[in-house]
Amino acid sequence: MNTSIEKLTIEVHGDLKKIKNHHFPHVQSEQLVPINMHEFPAASSCFPLFFIKNKNNGQLFSIALFGLIQNENLYYSPQEWQASYVPLAMRTWPFSLVVTDPEKKKWHVAADTTSDYLSETEGDALFTLGKPSELFNTITKELVSNSQQKAATVSFIDFLTQQNLIKAIKFEFAFATGEKHQAGGIYAINEDVLNNLQPEQVQELYKRDYFKAIYCMLSSQHNLYDLIKRSQAKNSDKSVVSLNIISD
Repeated sequence: MNTSIEKLTIEVHGDLKKIKNHHFPHVQSEQLVPINMHEFPAASSCFPLFFIKNKNNGQLFSIALFGLIQNENLYYSPQEWQASYVPLAMRTWPFSLVVTDPEKKKWHVAADTTSDYLSETEGDALFTLGKPSELFNTITKELVSNSQQKAATVSFIDFLTQQNLIKAIKFEFAFATGEKHQAGGIYAINEDVLNNLQPEQVQELYKRDYFKAIYCMLSSQHNLYDLIKRSQAKNSDKSVVSLNIISD
């Protein structure tokens, strides 16, 4: 997919507008999206939440799972997004923050100007009367919040890793055809370690306010049953009829 990330300026992008949509077509074939720990309470009511590794640097990051097989998004619909929560990473697309001066911590709002979400003829204006519009300011606040939340989530995952509270797992599927398949590269909360924490570890988790995020991730696993139902509703050869989580 061709992209063109540009810093947004009123001189160059003064006529740019954002098209409203309610079905998020850019994630039509996305099996997962990154999600921050501050989103866990809302997201855990809709999606299974797990960790995977960044292929470039090997670092773990938290994700909301949308499908059981590659390139499958069971919450996507051409009419409307089929979940009550929309992850922040989806809401802010195609906008991002680019750092212009790392030492002074200066940044600028940018966007993928090739995105179908942007137009010069329809939608809500990003600039009005020679200055950023209310929409632009809202987008900026969400991007800054996302950046701050991402940093807090990295600290959360680092601490869990240090305490051996994350373990590798596999999904074992059975398809409608009778075929079986295993999917690895997935990580979850290590419940055995969690249930045997030392008092000082428990105290530190409370101090950092991490228990809420941990239990949100654990409770979110019941949404795997919802994914199975959605998979079966597609009535295809790749419909999943059963799923087991096994330790890797």
